[in-house]
Amino acid sequence: NWRAGFSYFFLEDFVNAEKCFLKAYELDPDDNDTCDFLIAIYRNLAKLENENRNSEKSIEYALKAKKYAYDEEGRIETDSFLAWTYNRYGKYEEAEEILRNLLAINKEDDWTLSELGYCLSAQGKYEEALEYFLKLEKLNDADDWLYQKIGICYKNLDEKEKALKYYLKAVELDEEDTYSISDIAWLYNFLGKYEEGLKYLERLEELGQDDAWTNTEFGYCLSKLGRYEEAIEKLNHALEVEAENDDKDISYIYARLGWCKRKLGMY
Repeated sequence: NWRAGFSYFFLEDFVNAEKCFLKAYELDPDDNDTCDFLIAIYRNLAKLENENRNSEKSIEYALKAKKYAYDEEGRIETDSFLAWTYNRYGKYEEAEEILRNLLAINKEDDWTLSELGYCLSAQGKYEEALEYFLKLEKLNDADDWLYQKIGICYKNLDEKEKALKYYLKAVELDEEDTYSISDIAWLYNFLGKYEEGLKYLERLEELGQDDAWTNTEFGYCLSKLGRYEEAIEKLNHALEVEAENDDKDISYIYARLGWCKRKLGMY
């Protein structure tokens, strides 16, 4: 059974590998190699279900993997994978509990710090999330993903200048990070720095971003710069895009259009 399971595993036939290794485990539950293979099988099955967007099955397999952990290293590995799976499907409270337990074991584990920060941020616990993200930055493990997450926290904590600083760092490392570029444009506009905001909106346009938000923000920025006709063009396009998405929350676009037309004397 063990040898058949081994062959199925490396043929990536995880369903049959599971059947064989479960038989082997039933005959010899103390064989650690069998447990290691079962953990690996359930992790692979969970990932496959994740690709198929089957959240319940993916979590079920992640929980099964945990059953076969026989030492601390295995328990940490399977707990980490389970927490990651919970996070992917928005089960943040379950993930948080596991991640806090893992952090108690190793307070400077990069992966746990980043995953817990992500988990807390997703729950709107931005102050706590920021604490873990900044600790991760001090450990010299900063990348564009981390800078973006720190920027998100500062933005939601109404510390706009600090948010801008970290978003700019994120874009410096990833010039096609449209999420950060969008927020940079919004922050510059919010701070009244419309010329700077326009530059980043133009970058979004170059990257092919043509959604309603971008065009609405374009219209707002251009109107603040007194370029009303161009603003009207962008706002009308925003309405076209929203119509395609059947989004009825367009009162702000109409309000800005009215403001531009009033400025042009188009009463």
